[in-house]
Amino acid sequence: MGDLLGIGITGLKAQQTALTVTGHNITNAGTEGYSRQTVNFNENTPQFIGGVWTGNGVSVDTIKRVYDEFLTEQMQRDTSIFNEFDTLSLNASQIDSLLADAGTGIQPGIERMFGSLQSVVDDPSSLPARQVLISEANGLVDRFSSINDRLNDQNEIINGQMEVVAGEISTIGNAIAELNEQIQFALAASNGSPPNDMLDQRDKLITDLSKLVSVEAVSQDGSAVNVFIGSGQALVIGNESNEIFADAGNVDPSRVGLFFRKGDSVQEITAEIKGGQLGGMLEFRETVLNPTINGLGRVAMSINETFNDQHKLGIDFEGLKGGDFFEDINKPSSTYLRIQGDARNEKPNDRLVSIHINDTSELTADNYRMTFPGPGDFVFKIVNAGAAISCEKSATAKKAPSSKSPKANILFLFASVTL
Repeated sequence: MGDLLGIGITGLKAQQTALTVTGHNITNAGTEGYSRQTVNFNENTPQFIGGVWTGNGVSVDTIKRVYDEFLTEQMQRDTSIFNEFDTLSLNASQIDSLLADAGTGIQPGIERMFGSLQSVVDDPSSLPARQVLISEANGLVDRFSSINDRLNDQNEIINGQMEVVAGEISTIGNAIAELNEQIQFALAASNGSPPNDMLDQRDKLITDLSKLVSVEAVSQDGSAVNVFIGSGQALVIGNESNEIFADAGNVDPSRVGLFFRKGDSVQEITAEIKGGQLGGMLEFRETVLNPTINGLGRVAMSINETFNDQHKLGIDFEGLKGGDFFEDINKPSSTYLRIQGDARNEKPNDRLVSIHINDTSELTADNYRMTFPGPGDFVFKIVNAGAAISCEKSATAKKAPSSKSPKANILFLFASVTL
């Protein structure tokens, strides 16, 4: 009877554990990231009594998660892709609404200006018609300026969002590193019994991270998980994490760049980031916002140049030869604003470069990069920053670049709105 009682006690204890796990599953049914747990039983070592082996009851072997590593990784990849395109779509729809709206778009303003121009052509001596044309032209200029301001505001919004997301990525990285350490201690203290709830928390953090950026998680020694983002930047290695932060970009200080800090080493990784909300923001900025700003400037300068050229061919109300109707696109203040120096240029940063546009029909919606590779101070290379197009020319500038800075980089911003 004593042996039978002992076997019954082992069964009660084992089933009590099973009921505890079942209750834990039920109470966490709505917990995000929780994996259902199951109890695995194992028969106790039998005893040799009276010349025969007799059973010795049951014990709990392990408590495991109902978990599929492949499905978890696939969900994280899909989460990253969804958030990237969702962020891109949300921001692009705002630009579409701005340009397509009859109250804010460019097309209605252009139509009204040319409609008033036709009235002047029909009755050149009419002072009211001329005044209406001037008024509509000023209205068109205001429309271009307003849209340009809205687009620049959108750029500032993206800058702010990138700073927030970069901070969230670093915070999640720290949390994953701490959990790695806790899981390692838990496994060592329990002789390898998995701390399921901690594992769920870590998987949830990685999933949350995949909403922000593409993630690759690699197991290390069956306990820690190393997390890589972008093109392989190590956010978490074991129980150590590195920092991702946003700061003024090297090429264009008006656009935030992403930087990776490991110890005292810092490198810009903006071009390496993809996936998630952060990848969607960068994709929006590169494929929608920047081309839209540049395209707006291209349209503005084309109207400006074409209208001015035609206006100069006529005579004014007093019979004098016509001049510029709109402001000259090559006024000094505009030509210097089309240039931005790279933050990584060697000192002294005293080069002055201006861009004069002689034919707006040759403009594209791309930005260009100018470098001084040498030999000498007068050889420069211009590269289309958005394509593999480059050309080398020799030139004499008003002020040659310093011989100490043979690799100076300059970004051409052809898209300043001028009317």
